[in-house]
Amino acid sequence: MSEYKITDSPGLELLRRAIEAADRADQAAEILARDGISYVSRLGETKVSPLVGVERDARNAQRQLLRELAVTSPPTDPQIARAAGRFS
Repeated sequence: MSEYKITDSPGLELLRRAIEAADRADQAAEILARDGISYVSRLGETKVSPLVGVERDARNAQRQLLRELAVTSPPTDPQIARAAGRFS
């Protein structure tokens, strides 16, 4: 498995946010697995759980943040975390 070296402040902040987004998506997914993706409202209507959107949005945020870090595919050189000149 390749490793990435992220040491600059902006990169670490993006990584922190990506991890938080992953955690949020996982939390929503766990609740959805337990409770289901829909519920019956007080008026008897079947509705999609708002957590479906939470999970989707968190996964999209995670993907975008990892893309900004350029860690969505293995680097050609494991010592290079991101493209040269990024965040400089």
